[in-house]
Amino acid sequence: MKILLLGATGRTGAEVLSLAKERNLEVHAIARDPSKLGVNLPELTMFEGTSLDSELVGRAMKGCDAVISCLNLGRTSDNPFAKLTAPEDLLSTSIKNALTSMENNGVKRIVVMSAWGVGDQINETPWYFRLLVKHSNVKYAYDDHERQEGLLQNSNIEWTIVRPVSLMNKDELKTLIITNN
Repeated sequence: MKILLLGATGRTGAEVLSLAKERNLEVHAIARDPSKLGVNLPELTMFEGTSLDSELVGRAMKGCDAVISCLNLGRTSDNPFAKLTAPEDLLSTSIKNALTSMENNGVKRIVVMSAWGVGDQINETPWYFRLLVKHSNVKYAYDDHERQEGLLQNSNIEWTIVRPVSLMNKDELKTLIITNN
């Protein structure tokens, strides 16, 4: 199986690459700076650039069976008030490009990492979390996660949206709630 991985140089993308290596999957990945890739994977084909480039996404999609997106809006630090390092529409534009390329290449499945509390789920979060999202630079990511989810939900593609509550670098497993189309 061959996957197109968006967000391969991020923390979660690096974990997905490690899992792909364990499972002997072939991976196409798009990265602004391929030197930031922390995994040596013989079955990895790197495409230098960004998923904002629809032509590049189309080239990277060739021969793939599925897409995994671990994209998020980067900030200069983990501080929720830190300045954005990515365009405010990175997620939705990237998913729009992926969906178009998927349809053009006959790719049927996409898995997208979103975030806990996106969209209708925001009211299930504690009041202080809602306050943080509303009044910090995290709001830009949440707004764009909501746009990307809307694009997926209105597409003809088989999609799964993953909304992790908290990503920790630990081996402990938690119970999953799965919703997809």
